[in-house]
Amino acid sequence: MTSRLSKVTLAVMGLLLYFAPETANAQEVICLTIQGKGTATVMIPNNTKENVVSDTAYILDGGEATTGITTARLNDKPILQALLNDYSIKHLVFVCSHPDRDHMGGLMAIVKNKNENDTDLEQFDRITFVDTEVDGEVLPTDAKKSLFKTFQEFHPAYDKVEHKSARKGDKIVNAFTGELAGTEQLKVANLSYTITGGRPHDQALIVEHSLIGEGGVKSIAVNFDDAENGLVGEWIRQRVETLGKARTPLICIVPHHGSNNTDLSPLLDPKLKLNWQSTVFTVNPRNKFKHPGARNMETAIRLVGLKNVHITGRLAPGIDGVRENVRITTAGVAESTPQEIRRMHDLFIAPRLIEARAAQDLLQDQIFEERAAGGDAEAKVFRELEKHMESFEALEWIDYHIREHLRKNPPLFLPPGDKPWDPGSPSEPSKRPKALGPQNGGKPVVRQAGEPNPGSGSGDVKSLEAISRELLPEAKSRAESGEAEKRIRPIKGGVILCGAVTSEMRPLEARYRTNDERVEIEVDIADKAGVGTLVYDDVTMTELWSAYYFIRPTKKMQESFGVGESSTGLVGYTGRRFFFELNEEWKFGIHPAIARTVIGRDAMHLDMLLSCRSLDYPKVPRYDTYQWYDQNAAVTQHEGRLMIRPKSDPSSPLMRFRLWGVKEELSGVSELQKLLLDDFDEVASNLKINNMAECRLRRAELALEIELQKESNEARHPKSNGSLQLAFENDRNERLDALWKNANLDSETPRKLARLKQKAVALVAKRLNADDVTRRVSGESPDDADEAEVWKQYRDLVAAEKLDTESAFKRQVLRRNIILKSRNAPDGKNPTDQEMNAEYFKLIEEEGLLQDPWALIELCENKARFTAFVRLVREHGEAEKTGKRTLSNLEYDESDYLKTAYASFPPYRRIERFARIVALLQWLQNNTVLPDLTADVKPITMKISARLGRERVAPTQPE
Repeated sequence: MTSRLSKVTLAVMGLLLYFAPETANAQEVICLTIQGKGTATVMIPNNTKENVVSDTAYILDGGEATTGITTARLNDKPILQALLNDYSIKHLVFVCSHPDRDHMGGLMAIVKNKNENDTDLEQFDRITFVDTEVDGEVLPTDAKKSLFKTFQEFHPAYDKVEHKSARKGDKIVNAFTGELAGTEQLKVANLSYTITGGRPHDQALIVEHSLIGEGGVKSIAVNFDDAENGLVGEWIRQRVETLGKARTPLICIVPHHGSNNTDLSPLLDPKLKLNWQSTVFTVNPRNKFKHPGARNMETAIRLVGLKNVHITGRLAPGIDGVRENVRITTAGVAESTPQEIRRMHDLFIAPRLIEARAAQDLLQDQIFEERAAGGDAEAKVFRELEKHMESFEALEWIDYHIREHLRKNPPLFLPPGDKPWDPGSPSEPSKRPKALGPQNGGKPVVRQAGEPNPGSGSGDVKSLEAISRELLPEAKSRAESGEAEKRIRPIKGGVILCGAVTSEMRPLEARYRTNDERVEIEVDIADKAGVGTLVYDDVTMTELWSAYYFIRPTKKMQESFGVGESSTGLVGYTGRRFFFELNEEWKFGIHPAIARTVIGRDAMHLDMLLSCRSLDYPKVPRYDTYQWYDQNAAVTQHEGRLMIRPKSDPSSPLMRFRLWGVKEELSGVSELQKLLLDDFDEVASNLKINNMAECRLRRAELALEIELQKESNEARHPKSNGSLQLAFENDRNERLDALWKNANLDSETPRKLARLKQKAVALVAKRLNADDVTRRVSGESPDDADEAEVWKQYRDLVAAEKLDTESAFKRQVLRRNIILKSRNAPDGKNPTDQEMNAEYFKLIEEEGLLQDPWALIELCENKARFTAFVRLVREHGEAEKTGKRTLSNLEYDESDYLKTAYASFPPYRRIERFARIVALLQWLQNNTVLPDLTADVKPITMKISARLGRERVAPTQPE
């Protein structure tokens, strides 16, 4: 009897075999996945613990110091540990192709024993260093010091170390001779040539790794690293005839990470008859240089096929269907899975396709505007336009072929919580017209003066004033839509207290004893041992006052705010305020017992933690909403003190959180942003301003915010010096700078003001770091004072640059005054977002500030934001009616997250302590008479205006 297996079943079985744990039983060259820039490669023999063919392994380059090889994994272990334990390596050879920090920095970190949780170098029997003795661009303190000399400095007692130079006078010679040449299964050599330049890239090592298996099966991996074009040409001159005739399968580890400045066409030219089987780009998606170049990727795909183009930065250990590293064996490199190809598209193609389109349109606008003004654009603008048009054409071609491939071969695995990706039915991209032509003297074809913007409809472009007049009535009438907003805004998150409290002890009487700003709760109890007195101490007056009136709300609280005696909600945010900037301000509902107190601020910060956490927190599943709550508690005693502990594990944190999701994902920050993008395009197109340079730039900024939010939520940003949140903010600023520069608008006033604002924040932050301990001890909120100081610093910087008379700064002043007036409004009189918008646009109209194009973009975005919000409300309402938004509890072990919060987030610890006080008072109230607060116990009150990151917080209920 025979059985038939479907294609899908066979494919799954094949993938399971391919991604099963790998054994160390074949010679390999492994291009490591690292978290930052640069390259790190390991060459290992075909060892097992039972069969040691060679005790030598090679490490070629190591990326940067903090994000390079020390972050890589091999067989799910740190690199040195894997080499020592899995491959029985005794002799370690470090090879530095050239001393740039993104190649040498990681090796320097290993040499200095800064690779935490990995094996100490001195556990290896022998160590050899191979380099070219060239001073490079490593960290200043190491610029004149080689790896070998640094090793001797940090390991003075280790004497089985040697150095071998590949440099002989003005020549680079093969350093891999003798035992360094490898074995019959793994041979290593570098290209010999005469040095013709003085830079490190002119003297880099081009290393060849020959892998030979049984029966003479052979492949050669050629690692070009950062060799200059001239060196790549020299390799072609020396090797093409020999390797071409032999038809040996070759794997190209692409030079310069596929940079646009390195043309791969000569190297991958089919006319050379080199048998290239695969190409490997050693690059991460967030590199600021946008490697690999689109044209180089297209060249590689055309030559070796989509499945044989590999990018180390698309790999993701732990995701089904995605390998850990790029492994090169005698058979070459295993073909990419559909999941890996999808990741390549999502990380390297889709976002850059958008950027290339926006960049070329902005340059077209610049040329058009200069011609309309009677001038002519500089030659460099045309060169820049030519470059972006070429990139766009290449990316469009790659995008089409990836979508076509995935349509026929859909990914079998998806990341947790991810949706299947529908590539659609792509049509072959049309060939774009040549950017250069004789009809205009060799310059790109652009619109002539008087022609309408392409894609904006026929007719003349309206004046800024006319467009503003169309938008203003809409802005003024927004306040009338406030009821719809109130009706649908859901309460998100929340901090709830008053879980059940039990104890074997029976309280007889409780008292408060005050001492300066501290209070002790003294309790007479009875238990199996008899009658005694226990103390719960170190309670502040604010904590006791707030906890007391949280569980025993006054009559005024009950009448004014509808607070019941069994109310458990401490704080919950009701939405975010979109006043010109994404996520600028949060709105909260706050229990009156903690309004305008330090505890209130902490509760808001705690409620925001899941949404705006620092990126080094453990990841959580995708969720629709969440809730913080205190676990059921037990009261015990220890050495005369009352102890409040959770009844279930983990035994330390009383505060927990639970996550809920929906059957169909319809919510989330990025959802509103995506709707905003669509509506922004529609509004701009209707007004015929969609090709306006400022409009294109703002659209690109909105798209960037979506990408940044996605990276933040998924916690995929690479580590750098300092916290991950700081790295994320620095990256955000760099990418914004790139957008403005590509648009040739970086000299515009709004961008200058943004840089001055960053400088002002940095100046204040420097002082705050010094005062941090004092501020925390005092318990007072510094936020209003900090903001005022930032504004003062910013205003002074603006005046010094003579920008205080510019329209953009005048609008910022008006905007800030409106926000301050809103925060200082009497209780219950705070204006809505729409009212604030209407007032703002009325003022800029009265002040004659509408002639600035950036004011027009604000008007356009305001209309789009409101339209997107209404669409989101409507879709959510329909989903709730049809039952598509049924919440279900997400099973998730939050213990690691809580440990991180306890260790790194002070508001979590303070609310944790406050929850214990609430639990203690609840236990007392349920078992005896809770004493009234004396006149001496009063809270420390303050005007709350707390911040977390760039978000601002303001309570919506008074004390």
